[in-house]
Amino acid sequence: MSKRFEAIIFALVFILGLILSVFVPPFQKPDEFVHFYKAETLSNGKIFCSKTKTNYGYIQKQFVQMRSSIDVLSIPFHYGGKFLYKSYLKSPFSTPEGRGVTKISVDEYCSFPTFSYIPQALGLKMAQILHLNEYFSFFAGRLAIFLLSFVWFLYLYKYSQKSLKFFLLFTYALPMTLYQLGAYSYDSVNIMLGLSLFVYLTNLIAKKKISQIDLAKLGALFLLFLLSKPGGYEPFVLFIFLIPLSKLSKSKIGYLAKTISFILIVALVYVIVRPPSSQSLTSGLDIVTRNPSLQLKNILTYPINYVFMLFNTFKSLGEFYLRSLIGKLGWLDYDLEYYLYYGFVGLFFFIVAKTELPKDIRLSTSRIVFFFISVLGFLALITTIFYLAWTPVGYDYASGSQGRYFITLIPFILLGLISIKYNKKLTQFLIIIGILSIIFSITESTYKRYFDYSELYSDIKQLDVYDKSKFRLYKITNAMPIKQVVKLQNGKKFAAINFYLRNLDGKVVDPYIVEVMDMSCKKVLQTKFVNLSEVGNGQYLMKINRISANKTPSVCISLRPFDKLKHRPLETYTENGSPVLLPVYLR
Repeated sequence: MSKRFEAIIFALVFILGLILSVFVPPFQKPDEFVHFYKAETLSNGKIFCSKTKTNYGYIQKQFVQMRSSIDVLSIPFHYGGKFLYKSYLKSPFSTPEGRGVTKISVDEYCSFPTFSYIPQALGLKMAQILHLNEYFSFFAGRLAIFLLSFVWFLYLYKYSQKSLKFFLLFTYALPMTLYQLGAYSYDSVNIMLGLSLFVYLTNLIAKKKISQIDLAKLGALFLLFLLSKPGGYEPFVLFIFLIPLSKLSKSKIGYLAKTISFILIVALVYVIVRPPSSQSLTSGLDIVTRNPSLQLKNILTYPINYVFMLFNTFKSLGEFYLRSLIGKLGWLDYDLEYYLYYGFVGLFFFIVAKTELPKDIRLSTSRIVFFFISVLGFLALITTIFYLAWTPVGYDYASGSQGRYFITLIPFILLGLISIKYNKKLTQFLIIIGILSIIFSITESTYKRYFDYSELYSDIKQLDVYDKSKFRLYKITNAMPIKQVVKLQNGKKFAAINFYLRNLDGKVVDPYIVEVMDMSCKKVLQTKFVNLSEVGNGQYLMKINRISANKTPSVCISLRPFDKLKHRPLETYTENGSPVLLPVYLR
């Protein structure tokens, strides 16, 4: 790529970054109002927090007025919600009243990494010195972090390995990357530190001999990267094993001693200096339906369900992850044109096909395998964190995770995939796996279309819950769970359970679990959690894994709270003392 062409590309990327920094209205990036308060209170001197008392910081009064004049949540996910651009047309300078400050509680975001907000805070401070109004000040903070990231990127681009420069440019130029780099968020510094880590680590891989000072610098960079954002990126430290044995030691024992010592030292320092988990992690959540301790109990009690949850999350949300990695903007509420998604995916594989790596940078077979195992570990950890903190107990997928959390993986993934090109056996193995996957997927789709009856239930009987002469309400508690033996119909497959559930609160309920057991009510065959979002004041249909009546003539079905009740219990109806619980079969 010629210098002139490079300059044109950089200029276009810079212009797009500016647009995404100042064209998007205030607070219209994910959780930006919370991150903005962190940067603003930092600009007014709030650096440290106490663990033993309520913490307060100061923000300018004009931002309180701006926040109250913008109904932040009326625009995301409501296409009719628009921003009044006339707000920008008033005087660019603040009023004397607006320059005053007011005290607010900062406990919610006190443990956010302070250094990740320094650029935005400096922009806000400069605007405060110039007496700019609330809108100009807000965009000054966004511009400060974007301009820093662009200069930072140019530095990394200059000192990266020649064959890896396009990896950086591709990652930096993603719409989602530029969107976050011009936002109030800790993601900006985290992304740039991730790119810095890639450049420094690959430079070490290409180096003939690595000194102790080199490792110390790498360890410091790992620490900054891990500390720049709360949790989830810890498996990145395993990338130390991407460095070849010959660069660190003459023997395997010496290599393991150095790498393991490196990991232990980084981990120890990380544990010591890392602030406690932010209170905002579960702030505003229903502490019953989204309860980390209960979710952990669920994982430990039903580990097989946890494994299926990991698989199901990426299977069902894979397309969303890809779109939100490339560019799903706003509060992830509007998409780009689809040709842009196809274009970036095509460009990614074009880079893989066309890039030639020097021998000293290529990963060996063992390092490729270990690298992708580490990547899977990272994906599993991120998913587990969101499953614990942001997902109702027992759901079969994790909610809250987004593709932008994987931006820092992109250059590493490119390095791993391109290294595979030079390994004939590994390339052939992956081609065979790919072809088998295509065959399986097409066969599965055809089977589901013509032969799969798993969703074709027999007629679901309506539960006449209003006939008070036949039915009475029954509160489902730990002391009085539903437990009923159901005789299955010969020759049919039991596929779902139809029963009545009533939730008087409408919002807050404790997690409930259904257990399908053998007829003795002792051996558990399968477990399912009640989907609380579908529980109202009517019948509830729960799909289960199919059970053949020929193999299991009768089953025992139990419905009970998963843990001790803290709120009003769910209610059902009984008929002649037995729960109204109807088995549903395949047609």
